[in-house]
Amino acid sequence: MEAPMHALIVEDKPVFSDRWRRFLQHRSFTVAVAVSQTEAFREFRNKTPDLIICDNDIVPCAMYDDIFDGGFFFITKIRAEGFAGRIIFYTRGRQSYFQGETDIIPLNVRYIQKRFKRQSI
Repeated sequence: MEAPMHALIVEDKPVFSDRWRRFLQHRSFTVAVAVSQTEAFREFRNKTPDLIICDNDIVPCAMYDDIFDGGFFFITKIRAEGFAGRIIFYTRGRQSYFQGETDIIPLNVRYIQKRFKRQSI
């Protein structure tokens, strides 16, 4: 029997991470959730995922507390370390915000914009 695929969700809002977790577990993934960059690096090193779903606006890790875009930094760092798995960049910002970022092109990520109900904004 083949081992289940493993996903890492990097998201600090439970309303989103819980939805992704349920969705993936229903499809037989094992799932780890990290709410900060520090936790994301720890979970990534603990078990290399097949899939990463990552928000941009997460708490940066302690040693890089001046970096606002925690998720973008996390993705950049793990790609530089050779991670070749799939990444979904799931964030509130519009895709056009990232189109001018030449650094994001070689990261080979899929982009999904979060949808909010009017009262949750």
